[in-house]
Amino acid sequence: MAYIADILDSYLDRNADQLLRQLTNRHDILLDEIGSVVRGLWTPLDFAESSWPRRVAAVDGGSIGIRLDNGGLLVIISAYGISEDLEERLAECAIIYPPHPSYVSLLRQKLELIVARKLIAKLKLGDLLLLDGSLYGLLSRPPITPVHAPNNYGSLLLDFYSELANLLNEASDRGVWLVFISKVS
Repeated sequence: MAYIADILDSYLDRNADQLLRQLTNRHDILLDEIGSVVRGLWTPLDFAESSWPRRVAAVDGGSIGIRLDNGGLLVIISAYGISEDLEERLAECAIIYPPHPSYVSLLRQKLELIVARKLIAKLKLGDLLLLDGSLYGLLSRPPITPVHAPNNYGSLLLDFYSELANLLNEASDRGVWLVFISKVS
């Protein structure tokens, strides 16, 4: 990913004046220019016809929080996995005190990994599983408890890493392709 950022940075440096004119003149050419650069950076996967994924599944999750009078947070977290003939879903509810955004995010990601593992158990060799987020981002999460985090944050973090390791191992053992999709890594 660093290479893409470097190339885009170089492109923007070289073409700053032209891009500024296009922005201020409200031309739609700017989108064409950016699209052209991105297409030039895109590297398609070269699947042999026999290795193309037979089935595609996807997992995503979400959360909603309600602030409590005592300063805590009631949070409902859900994860959903689907394919043309498979479906898995989980939901959890927790009261978090003190509220911490990293804790909610970690709970959601852990639930997504659990749902992904349930799908992997049903997928076959050559199937593809799409996951929300960057694998690099998941692996680079510092294994430390943030300041003012709930008391059981460390335990949740260990559970998260355990689920992630199991997911990667099970996908490898079953020959399921994992694709982590992220807007920013």
